[in-house]
Amino acid sequence: MTYIFEHTSPLQDQLLGALIGLARAISGNEDLITDTTDQLVLESLTAIHPQYAKEISHLSQLLSAVAEEKKRIVPDCAVCCNPCGRTENYDVTLLHTASEDVCALKYQVLADIQEMAANARKDELSPDIRHDVHHRIHHDEAHDVHNLAAWLYKVLFSLGIDYWTLEKWVEYAQNITKKKNTFV
Repeated sequence: MTYIFEHTSPLQDQLLGALIGLARAISGNEDLITDTTDQLVLESLTAIHPQYAKEISHLSQLLSAVAEEKKRIVPDCAVCCNPCGRTENYDVTLLHTASEDVCALKYQVLADIQEMAANARKDELSPDIRHDVHHRIHHDEAHDVHNLAAWLYKVLFSLGIDYWTLEKWVEYAQNITKKKNTFV
């Protein structure tokens, strides 16, 4: 599955930036993750992929839900008078304006994790998509979904890193693809 970022809407970009912000908030606060957090991230990752894109009203609801979840996890950040930026939502324009090679690698990583999220949510997808991904999922779904989500938070966090070299992104993208291939 190749991710074509030209077909994302500004709202999908905002949701991606908010997911990266949520992943930043989760870092160091893993004990506050709930099943609701996991499901929200899986649903949001699926919703920002052009193949599974939802209506604008649904994307707006997800954006609000991600913001509320982030406030629950790091409540002081929402009212901080002197924000440090650690949990800020990612400015996706930085991704679009990265070098062409880095941008392509980040979007490949995103496509891989979106496919994994879609696979984990197979029961909630339409029948034609569900049929396509049904054979790819492990049988111990509850355990797999939680472990997958915990790993996805780390990958989302990494998508907001703008200082990695091209070589680092090549290596990272290859590792993500390997992980995806063991999951699907």
